[in-house]
Amino acid sequence: MNVCIILRGLAITNQAGTFNIFVSPIQVSLNNLLSNCRLVVATPLSSCNVTLPSNGTLQAPIQLAGTTVIGLLVNITQFVAGVFQLIGAQ
Repeated sequence: MNVCIILRGLAITNQAGTFNIFVSPIQVSLNNLLSNCRLVVATPLSSCNVTLPSNGTLQAPIQLAGTTVIGLLVNITQFVAGVFQLIGAQ
């Protein structure tokens, strides 16, 4: 299962740059998220900063930041972005 395809387009950041996604631990393991998922900035980069190229995407691996257990069946897991790389720019 390619986790990134499932999550693509489902999360938009708020003004603080954070977002929430909901993932079933029955369908997707934490190890699968950490090894197969990337944060991707798909918008034209030049719309964020005119000094950036208009083509290409920024991609970063996700890293585990912590887990909060709420009750018997609910875990909230926090992730942070790793180092972003510019992919496909010319």
